[in-house]
Amino acid sequence: MKTVLVTGCFDLFHYGHLKFLEASAACGDCLIVGVAEDDTVRRVKGENRPIYPLEHRIALLEACRHVDRVEVFSLESQLDLVDQVSPDVCVEGADGNARLREILEELGVNTPVQTVYTDYIHTTDIVEKILNG
Repeated sequence: MKTVLVTGCFDLFHYGHLKFLEASAACGDCLIVGVAEDDTVRRVKGENRPIYPLEHRIALLEACRHVDRVEVFSLESQLDLVDQVSPDVCVEGADGNARLREILEELGVNTPVQTVYTDYIHTTDIVEKILNG
């Protein structure tokens, strides 16, 4: 069984997230999604984020038919998540995931990182459109 790992905030779940998860699931047999806890999202995205609290984001991800398991991580525990899951492949979006690549290097593993290109939609852009029209 080929395990695939993706990580992210998955705040304000949208079509881009769905297509990313669908494409990621196609890279293996079991898709595990690491979702950032609220404090991590605030530290990375800013004080007004996340829009949805962690429990809502988990519920949305678990409801997605492409997702087999959801795990929560913080900036400090992301390395532990990757080590625990021991994925056969990691998937990143078109905007990359430098921290994930650093973690794989720190762990000394040769897990391939596959880039998935989907409709380039960002939650930040959606929020901006809602606020400013």
